[in-house]
Amino acid sequence: MLGHIKKSTIPYLLVLLAELFILVSVVLKMNGTEALIAHIPTDMFTCTEVTESGMSFESAVFPVSVGVLRIRAELSGEAWVSGVINVSDIEETQYKRISMSSIYIAPEQKSAVFEVYVEQPTYAKVVFSQIGGQKPLIDNLAVFMTPLRARMKAVILLCVFGLLDLLILIRIRIKEGKTKVSDLVIPAILAGSVVLMSVPLFTDYIFLGADGDVHYLRMESLYRTLRSGAGFPVRIDAYCLYDHGYAFSVFYPDLFLLFPVLLRFCGFSILFSFKAYVFAANLAAIVIAYYAFGLCTKEKYAALLGAVLYAWNPYRLYNVYGRMALGEYTAMTFFPLVIAAVYLLLTRDQEKKEYAKYKFLLIAGMSGIIESHVLSTVMITVFLVVVCLANIRAFLRKKCVIQVAEAIVITALLNLYTLYPLAHMIIGDAYVYENVLQESIQGKGTSPAAAFQFVPYRGGAQVRMYNAEPDQIGTVNMLILVLAIIILLMMRRHAEKQHTENGSKEIRAVRKTLWGILVLWVMTTPYFPWDFLGKLPGFGFLVRSIQFPARLFSLLAAVCAFLAVLWMALVLQQKDDFRLREIRYLFTGLVAAELILGAFFLDDTLNTTSPIWLINRDSYAAISVGKAEYLPEGTSLWDYRYHDPVLEDGMVMEEYQKNDLDITMRLMNTDDTDHYVELPITGYLGYAVDTLESETGDVPFIAEERGEHGDLKIVVPARFQGRVHVYYKEMLSFAIADAVSAMTAIGLLGLWVRTRYLTRKKIKDSLLTGGE
Repeated sequence: MLGHIKKSTIPYLLVLLAELFILVSVVLKMNGTEALIAHIPTDMFTCTEVTESGMSFESAVFPVSVGVLRIRAELSGEAWVSGVINVSDIEETQYKRISMSSIYIAPEQKSAVFEVYVEQPTYAKVVFSQIGGQKPLIDNLAVFMTPLRARMKAVILLCVFGLLDLLILIRIRIKEGKTKVSDLVIPAILAGSVVLMSVPLFTDYIFLGADGDVHYLRMESLYRTLRSGAGFPVRIDAYCLYDHGYAFSVFYPDLFLLFPVLLRFCGFSILFSFKAYVFAANLAAIVIAYYAFGLCTKEKYAALLGAVLYAWNPYRLYNVYGRMALGEYTAMTFFPLVIAAVYLLLTRDQEKKEYAKYKFLLIAGMSGIIESHVLSTVMITVFLVVVCLANIRAFLRKKCVIQVAEAIVITALLNLYTLYPLAHMIIGDAYVYENVLQESIQGKGTSPAAAFQFVPYRGGAQVRMYNAEPDQIGTVNMLILVLAIIILLMMRRHAEKQHTENGSKEIRAVRKTLWGILVLWVMTTPYFPWDFLGKLPGFGFLVRSIQFPARLFSLLAAVCAFLAVLWMALVLQQKDDFRLREIRYLFTGLVAAELILGAFFLDDTLNTTSPIWLINRDSYAAISVGKAEYLPEGTSLWDYRYHDPVLEDGMVMEEYQKNDLDITMRLMNTDDTDHYVELPITGYLGYAVDTLESETGDVPFIAEERGEHGDLKIVVPARFQGRVHVYYKEMLSFAIADAVSAMTAIGLLGLWVRTRYLTRKKIKDSLLTGGE
């Protein structure tokens, strides 16, 4: 066997064996249990300061080694007593040996669990300050060493070894003549672009922007909910609103958040996990755009130009680093797939075999958008309807209609587990978002002058939005708009003589794309009748939910990039009118300009945005849910707090245990009338009551109305005595939707595997028969 191994590959095999040995040694340490390294009861805390507002305390010193600590604190839970907990190094050093954020403790909070990252062996102490109270708010504190450091090591090593093995594979292929160095130019440009646009992530801080705190909380609440034993998909995130629960996961799909949540399970901090998600989104945006645009023209440099322009679009970068609009910039990742699918379905010969495959682009693109952002789904759906109506003759071809219909059905089934619960909750209840929808959005449009702003920088755009967002088409896109018009005029004279039928289709596509950009551009300004449309029955709700017309720049960015692809493809075809050297100079200049302008914007963001260090979620409390649009109607965000159940007179509670959104109680109604109990759970649809023990016939049930602050309310019948269990119970219809989506995904995977198998078999048979 060893005789068949080439001598030149032996060093690479030794590298692989070394990697495997290192990984195995790390993996063996991954599944250890948490070890108690310090137990600190309340009498081991020393009061260090007393002020008019409160007190400060320090614990006894305890040694800590390198790793991830998990600290569990039992709290007194006194009303009006709040505090801040820190774990600090006992010595002042130039470098931080312990990393964590201050942990906020709210009044009546009974416990806190958080991680601490130890970079070097040292001695530590727990320090906390409290406002109010006559005794320490910490009753008991336990410090555990976790096996999470080994998990983080394993993930980091997998990434490093994977990159190293990829470079080795490329080197081997180059030496064997299977890969040319010139073939690596485009991957290198794509990789370099991703690294450059991710420079703000290579810091020890992050920016929250307008929405960052919301998405931090979404990610961490999903992680904690799954860690508590809940299955996916999650409907109500337990660790929000002082543990009352919030329907983040219904109104904001969670599928792509599973990536940073997995990193959290591996031990990485919230900060690192969030940055990893942003980096992955940047990578996916440019790779998917390159792939989608490449399918449209078969011109790799045209696809590269479109991908770079799209990934570096000023509005996309601002969504990523300015607004931290995670849902919106994730949805933008899939816009190119949808545009490519529509273009191919409307322009390609429907008799060709590959025509039936284009619907899968539409399925993939729309599914990605649905699983990212509800408003982007609405926008892209309306956009697709308008595009099909504008190209009605091409759309009404029999096979085109069939492909689109199949794509709609498959997309709906694949995402039914997301769409059905959302529709059910919206139809079955009323929410606060009715109060936060913009009654007038026309005045929030961006000025047309903003499009001519040469350099994108924060605070410089002509729009009355948060931090004056740089909502604009972009300098390079403006240049391509002009060049596209010029080339259309040049080609108009001899299109009949010098261009194929396919080329003339691309010319028409450029012309229609230009008109589409003009329409979308007008829609982003105050001169489009948004307020009139917002008053239309039914449709007006969707219009007002957009909140600001500049949101359409996300779609405009994709359409502008698509124009660049079509334009560059036409330029590359004009070898008679343009010399190859001129084309290369033009391409290089456009890409360089976009990178330089984008780099300026990133630098401006780094210098003008306040940095935030967030290692632990509780360092910015548990109520960062934006405007709380998804609270049940009549509920106020500011009424939330930690509290025990509220009992009406005549009710006695002898036992109470709350585990996430699961409550067990022993209740006794001493009166001859029904009474209410209000529970510290947000009163969404879907909760159930089971009677575990009862000495009477009647059993408690969920009340139709909610408690004073939107809390879940149950009715306890007269003279009832017994134990009850209150919990969130996923409806049968939700479970059916989950099953349908799972079966659809399995079916698509099976179809893909079968297609790949048949294709390879056909190629193998062809080689065996000599290509006949």
